[in-house]
Amino acid sequence: MSHITLVNYCAGSEWVPLGCLSILTALRQRGYKVKFYDLQIIGDINSLETMLAADSAKIILFSTISMMLPWLFQSIKKIKAMAPCKNVILGGPGIALIAEDILRQYEIVDYIIEGEGEIAVADLIRALNGRTTKFNLQNVRNLVYKQNNCIVRNSRTSQRWLGKINTLDYSDVLSESYTIVSSVVTSYGCTYDCSFCYSPSLWGRRIVTKPIKVIFKDVKAIFDTFQTKYIVFVDDLFFLHKERSREFFRAYYAGGCQFKYLILGGRVDVLDKEILEHLRDTNCISISFGLESASNRILKKISKRFKVEQALDTITMAKRYVHDISVSFIVGFPFETLNEFCDTIELGRALDRQGYHIILNYLRPQVGSSIYMEYLDKLYIGDFRYVIKPYIIDHDIDTMIRGNAKIFAWYYSYNTFDKEEKYKVFSEHNIKYIPIHKRINIA
Repeated sequence: MSHITLVNYCAGSEWVPLGCLSILTALRQRGYKVKFYDLQIIGDINSLETMLAADSAKIILFSTISMMLPWLFQSIKKIKAMAPCKNVILGGPGIALIAEDILRQYEIVDYIIEGEGEIAVADLIRALNGRTTKFNLQNVRNLVYKQNNCIVRNSRTSQRWLGKINTLDYSDVLSESYTIVSSVVTSYGCTYDCSFCYSPSLWGRRIVTKPIKVIFKDVKAIFDTFQTKYIVFVDDLFFLHKERSREFFRAYYAGGCQFKYLILGGRVDVLDKEILEHLRDTNCISISFGLESASNRILKKISKRFKVEQALDTITMAKRYVHDISVSFIVGFPFETLNEFCDTIELGRALDRQGYHIILNYLRPQVGSSIYMEYLDKLYIGDFRYVIKPYIIDHDIDTMIRGNAKIFAWYYSYNTFDKEEKYKVFSEHNIKYIPIHKRINIA
């Protein structure tokens, strides 16, 4: 019998879910039996619900993201109707900051893990099994739960590199089922304070870096397991410190490495010619940058630590060394004028014509971000235009979303100046982003 069922309740991207695999690995190292399901691969929600209700495990841990919550709550309700004895644990990015709201609104959710779950989930299983007095609910750190109609929020562990977690257990991953199997995290957290992001509220602007030797151990494990020719470094701050970048390059050269790699977390304010030369010489084939806006006023308001001119100089220089460059922008800030909105889209168009790959996003509210807290009274919900959504929003989902702006903030926008004119401009931008896996042609 499985001790726990672990579910990646996400749709669409078909990237190997590193967070789930980290928890799966930690639990199996402690001797627990874990059955893993991935909605990305199963595809059909009804099929997943039937599988989970029939699974022998009494504990289900769902890892999810904000945009999936309406469908997740429907799924949990159906599963509990079929199997009332199931204990449901919820975790994932963005969940911690709305944990209490979820527990108040949805009695079908029993426990929520905020932050790192590798140790917390194992301790919670022990507490639920009643094996020892040490592992009762009060002693499970990072746990939020309901007791006697009150919300209990236990103390949290400090963010850290989980050094006892060995190389991820990929035994449940079929490479042909995923678009990207070769992603690696080199650090956790963020030291920046971008006002549209919840990370400062969740992690307190702390960062924990994985030792370089462990990064290369992870890389080796991927090449030993899968037939892939590149690695994707997915964390936000790959270039946080220049000396750490140099340490990575030294290890690459010393190990005689030949693998190609992509970096999703490039910063325009920390790259220089020296780093770019090393990136070229170590087979870096793609870098993604967040420029965010064509307005220096907006960049200052959202706490970016650079100006447009510096960012453009950096990405221009970067393209001389690394051919594939992605640049992302955000529009829809509550303090953004129509001219600033249009200037950002026009800059995106101009860079698109120059061969850069442009990602243009309409701002989604993030609970815990500075902008969310300052402009809470500006939240607006319309017809879900320009909201990335995994499935069609039917009447029941629509009603659910409109009933709680905090839990379902992803589906809201900010009521900005000239809103309708901005929507019209956004709908006509004609920038077509090609995903990384479709545009990187590796011989």
